[in-house]
Amino acid sequence: MLFAILCVLLASSGVTAALVLLNTQREYRLARNEYDDLRALLGSETTTPAPLVTAELKRTVVAINPDYVGWMRIDGTRVDYPVVQGTDNKRYLNLTFSGECSAAGTIFVDRKCEGAFSSPLAVVHGHNMKDGSMFASLHGYRDEAYLKKHPTITVITPQGEVLAYRVFAVRLTNTADTLFALPGKGQSNMDKYFAEYEVPEGAEHFLALSTCTKGGSKDERLLVFAAR
Repeated sequence: MLFAILCVLLASSGVTAALVLLNTQREYRLARNEYDDLRALLGSETTTPAPLVTAELKRTVVAINPDYVGWMRIDGTRVDYPVVQGTDNKRYLNLTFSGECSAAGTIFVDRKCEGAFSSPLAVVHGHNMKDGSMFASLHGYRDEAYLKKHPTITVITPQGEVLAYRVFAVRLTNTADTLFALPGKGQSNMDKYFAEYEVPEGAEHFLALSTCTKGGSKDERLLVFAAR
């Protein structure tokens, strides 16, 4: 009887694991298809990304999601996504750009960064997905050769302005890092934080791309810093 019960439990566990795997694959596929469709719509499949170059395209994307604040692309990587900014930092953890439930979520600017990419420091969050999507590519920057090969991060604003940022530092840290409290704290605080890095001369606008790690604690984060 005990053996029979154990067999039933093991079988049940196997079915549950299989269902979880199938659901995860479905969510990955859903997100992948959605973002592929958006790239085709916005013309981001070309060498030079040019989403929202017309008022009509701008209306189309804002109609899909009014939280849209720009498109981010790192040539030669899988980072080629719309970016949003919600009223909190939880909404887009498990929602795609169009509002579908998915573990991939949407890349988003921290709510404390007023003006999104017009702010002195834009902290941008994205998941480190197992299929290599979203911000998983950022872990390549831990290799200096990768950084030299992919030094530029491009952001296109809803107004069509092209912002080019150059990566200058990478940091393995955690959610207690003072970086996450910097937005809105003033230029002196930001200057103090970046004092230990070789910041490009004359830089006044910065990006801090944040993603979680594999194998580390749930609070561990990888930060990629870039200057406009």
